[in-house]
Amino acid sequence: MRDKEVQELDRGNEPMEVQPIALPRPGFGQLFKKHGSLDGKMFHAQNKVTYTFVANEEVISLHFDKTRKTIFYKGHNIANLELTESQVAHLEQFKSELAKNDDMTHFARPYADALKNSLAGLKKAD
Repeated sequence: MRDKEVQELDRGNEPMEVQPIALPRPGFGQLFKKHGSLDGKMFHAQNKVTYTFVANEEVISLHFDKTRKTIFYKGHNIANLELTESQVAHLEQFKSELAKNDDMTHFARPYADALKNSLAGLKKAD
């Protein structure tokens, strides 16, 4: 329906103007806010782990495949990206979150090694 379109009521021919409803914009901070800071959510399988969080008003998803020793940033292999400083900071944040979480410690060392190798390879390309 268009904003100014008029509907007829079933009980008579009285026109009624349809008013658009203004809904508030969703705030990601409300969804992920815990203890005063933005927290992420971590999901894992046997050899894969995904870390999703909010930064700069966008959802960031980082994925690590332990078997392939590959890191993905928002679905893209970081070996194929030119990373910004904030993206590298997000990858470092993932490393610290893995080390802090008792269920994820078996991912921490392989992820740190894969990140180190990936960042070293990117610096050589510059």
